Amino acid sequence: MQNVNKKLNIFIIAALTACLLITCMPINCHSTFSLIQNVNAASKDNVLWYNIDGNWAGFDPELKMLTWWPSESEGAVIVPDNFDGIPVMVIGEWAFYKHENITSVTLPETVEKLDEGAFSGCSALQSINGLDNVVSIGDYAFRNCSKLKDINSFKSLRSIGNKAFDGCSSLMNYEKIPIIHLMGRKILWEAMRSDVYNYYMPIYDYFP
Repeated sequence: MQNVNKKLNIFIIAALTACLLITCMPINCHSTFSLIQNVNAASKDNVLWYNIDGNWAGFDPELKMLTWWPSESEGAVIVPDNFDGIPVMVIGEWAFYKHENITSVTLPETVEKLDEGAFSGCSALQSINGLDNVVSIGDYAFRNCSKLKDINSFKSLRSIGNKAFDGCSSLMNYEKIPIIHLMGRKILWEAMRSDVYNYYMPIYDYFP
């Protein structure tokens, strides 16, 4: 009986010691936050995090890519043209995914590429500016941005991904996309096609 009690006491002491060590162990909150946000980051290893109005934006300096914008943002958003002097040239995959309280976005003139799903699901987004130097728009970049009405002139655009504007039922000013004039109705249909909305009328309006 004495041996049992002795072993029990040793077990209890060991358990209490382990609990104490775990409680006192330092926790890196910043790393934990980064790991959670990096679900949407294209390059997880190089992402640095910057405080934007009390929330965190992710930026990959090697790729010059904005990987994540704070989902708490509301209303008009202005993306900075650089982080620590390094220009923002790419809006990364799903960087603004389902940011449903953003109504407008102004990009810096340094941005040349919008990656896959960059603004997908921004259901309140009505306008986006600063697109003059954008060369490429990825698949699903603006998918289900149902209130998007205005896209400022795409002067440099050379490629539009599949279903890039799928579900953009309010978007009517297709004439501002020069590549459509170069490549015709097929590329517009591929960029706009949807199982929900019917785009026959807008397409034929611009391409008789």
